[in-house]
Amino acid sequence: MFKKLGLLLLMPSLITAVCSNLEFIQITAPTILSTNPVTVCAGQSLTVFFTSNPGTTVIASGPNFTSQTVTSPFTIPNPATGAYTLVATAQGCSSPASTLNVTVNPEPQAVLEASSQLLCSGQQLTFTATITSGTPPYLVGLFDNNIAVGTLQMNVTSPVIFTVTPSLGTHNYKVEVLDNAPSVCSTTSNVVLVAVVSQLATPSLESDVTSTCSSVTLSGIADADVVIDIFNNGSVTPLASTTSDSSGNFAVTLASLAVGNYTFTAQARVNDSSRCPSDLSTLVDVVVTEVSIVINMPSALLIDTNTTVVSGTISCLRSLRAPFNLVTVFVNGIGVATVTPDANGNFSVPVTLPFGTSTLVAQTTQGNTIVRSNELLLTVIKSTPTPTLTPKPTDALTIALSGPACRTVTRHRPRICGKATPGSTVYVYANRKLVAKTKASNAGTFCITPCRALRRGCNAVIAQAVNNTGTATRSNGVRLFVQTHKR
Repeated sequence: MFKKLGLLLLMPSLITAVCSNLEFIQITAPTILSTNPVTVCAGQSLTVFFTSNPGTTVIASGPNFTSQTVTSPFTIPNPATGAYTLVATAQGCSSPASTLNVTVNPEPQAVLEASSQLLCSGQQLTFTATITSGTPPYLVGLFDNNIAVGTLQMNVTSPVIFTVTPSLGTHNYKVEVLDNAPSVCSTTSNVVLVAVVSQLATPSLESDVTSTCSSVTLSGIADADVVIDIFNNGSVTPLASTTSDSSGNFAVTLASLAVGNYTFTAQARVNDSSRCPSDLSTLVDVVVTEVSIVINMPSALLIDTNTTVVSGTISCLRSLRAPFNLVTVFVNGIGVATVTPDANGNFSVPVTLPFGTSTLVAQTTQGNTIVRSNELLLTVIKSTPTPTLTPKPTDALTIALSGPACRTVTRHRPRICGKATPGSTVYVYANRKLVAKTKASNAGTFCITPCRALRRGCNAVIAQAVNNTGTATRSNGVRLFVQTHKR
C-alpha cells in the first residue's frame, strides 16, 4: 500500500487518473477537435468533435445540457454561453475534464413593413426593415418570391429602406439579414404580400347648374359597373356614392345642400382589390344661394296717377313648392295684391297707391320661413297747370344797297353803302367776285370801300347778309359804271 502511494508521490507526471481503490490507470482526457472557444448564434445547435482513448466512455455536461454519455461528434441542441466539459472514464476511473468555452450571440430580428399592400401599376413601393438585437452593422437584402430585388444594403443600421416599382401581379416580399457577429448570425423577416393592380380610368364630372338653391345633379362617365364616390372641398369622406351603369354613365342628385360654395370631385373604385381606385376628377364649382325676392320700380314718383305695376324676381324658385310659391305685395304694411311667379321666378302685378309716399314690399314663404324683398319708396302727387309761353318771333334778315347814289363813278374803288339786319355780316360781290366784307351797325347800316378795284366800264354789284345762325339773304343788285379819263 505505501509502495503504491510512494509511486503516486514519486511519479506524479505519469498519473492520469487515480481510482478509489488506489489502482493506477492512465486515462487521457478527451481532445476537443472543434474550434475552442467557439461562438454560435442563439437558436442554433452546436456540433462537437473530439477524440478519446479506446475503451473509454466520454461524459459531456454544460449549460442547457445534462450530463450524458456522448460519442464524437455529438450535438448540443440549444447551447448557452458557458463552459462545456468532456470527461473520459474507464474501470471506474475518470480523466481530467476537457473544457469547451461557448459564447452565444443573440440572433437579429427583422420586421418588414410596406407603405401599401395594394398598389397601382407604375407606382413606387417603399419598404422599411426594422432590425433589433444581433450585432450591427448589418447586411440586408430584399427578396421578392425568393429572388433578390433592389440594392443590397451593406454596413447599415436599422431601419433599412428599400424602394421598388413592382410589376402587375402578386408579390411576396421579405428581407434576409446577416449581422456582424463572429458567428455571422442571420435571420429572415416576415413575408409581406403586395398586390399590384391596374388603375380605373379617371371619371368625368359635370353639374347641371353652377348656382342653385339647395340641390344639384352631378353626372359623368367612368368605367362600367364601378362605384363612384363624390367628395366636396377635399374631404376624405364621400358626400354621396352611386354606381355607373354598363355603359359607364352615372348621375347623383345632392339635395338639401346648405348655403355656401361647393367644389365637387369624383373618384371611381371597386369593392374588392381587383382594380386600383382612379385619380380624382376635375373640379366642379357650385354655389348654393338663399331664396330671395327683388322688386323693381320704373319710377319713384307718380304724377296725377296712383296706379302702377310692381314687378320682380324670385331667385331659387324651384325650392318653393305650392301653395307656398305665391307672392304678396304690401303697401304700407297692408297686402294689396297676390300673384303667382312664372317658371323663371318673374312676377308683375298692378297696385293702387294713395297720394303721398308709400312703402312697397313683396313677400313669399319657403317652408315655414317668410322671405321678404327689398323695400321701395314711391310718391304719388297731383300736378299744377303749366302756363303757356308764346315764343318771341325772330326778326327777319334783310339787306339792301343804297349807294353810291350816282351809278356812274370815276373811281375804281367807290364807297358802297346799304342797310342790313343789325349785327349781321355783309359780303359785297362785284361781277360775282367778293370785293368787300363788313358788319352791319346796331342801326342797321353799312358802308365799305372794296378791297379789290372794280373794272372799267359796267360792274354788277350785289350784297349778302348772314346772321349768327348761318341764315343768309341777298340784296337787290345795282350796276356801277366806272368811267375814267384817258391821259
